[in-house]
Amino acid sequence: EAGKVAVGGHLISLEAGADLTLSDIVVDGWGDSADEAASGRDGLIGSVSNDTSTKLTLENGLTMDEGSLIQNCSLYNVEYGGGVFIANNGTYTMNGGTISNCSANRGGGVAVIAAHMVMNGGNIENNSTYVAGEQPGYAGGIYLADYQEMSSVGGDDKRPNSIPAHDTDFVMNGGTISGNSAHVYGGAICTFPQGGKHVSVEVNDGAISNNQVPDGSGGGIAAFFNTSKLSIKGGSIVDNSALNFGGGIFVYSDKATMASGEIVRNSAGYGGGVFLNASEFEQSDGCIGSNKALLIGGGCFI
Repeated sequence: EAGKVAVGGHLISLEAGADLTLSDIVVDGWGDSADEAASGRDGLIGSVSNDTSTKLTLENGLTMDEGSLIQNCSLYNVEYGGGVFIANNGTYTMNGGTISNCSANRGGGVAVIAAHMVMNGGNIENNSTYVAGEQPGYAGGIYLADYQEMSSVGGDDKRPNSIPAHDTDFVMNGGTISGNSAHVYGGAICTFPQGGKHVSVEVNDGAISNNQVPDGSGGGIAAFFNTSKLSIKGGSIVDNSALNFGGGIFVYSDKATMASGEIVRNSAGYGGGVFLNASEFEQSDGCIGSNKALLIGGGCFI
């Protein structure tokens, strides 16, 4: 049946050296549950090849009103990237289209592990995380990590036992990340380095809006540990919310910078706009305004 895949692997899997461009297409997971096709795999579309030349591109198209569409995939167990999973120094470029209504334990929409992603346009929207046993959900939209041990993770038994550590980055030049939800960290984006390499997020344009963390922190972005680097050079982080800390951004890393853009109308218990935990925040320009804290620090909590 279209849109379904047996246990293990991806609906579309990129092997070593493969390039894939999607245009004018709908990839639909049909909202399968763990008892059906989505059990034990990472992403509708995935690459875990040990090859640095693998590239995945999602182009503008015209399907279901507009744009190429990846939708309705619900994974199971401790799985990564409900819509797209890219790893091992591969590159994912999103020029348009939509990833929506997907879910995973980490990276409801996309997981980028020891790899690279550039978002020039399109929408990552209404994706979510779930709790898998004692493992809470991180990153409703995009999960970024520099390393992952895979042997204890459900999925394709042909993939490597671990994804080797490598610098990982996400650059946002346009598009929107909106309406996503994570259980504990990163409604839109969460960085979680584990292998000693750098994980960087650079926001140059676009909108991160209306994302939420109902039981945790970092409604828009959550950046963890000293090898995470967050740089805001433009765009907007607006109308995001978190129960605890950092409605706009939650920074638990060495340093974050803001040179332009806006962090506005976000809300949280502490630090409606920005929450800093043993971190440095350098703002040279841009706007942090009209944010709200239920308890302390409407704009910024340090």
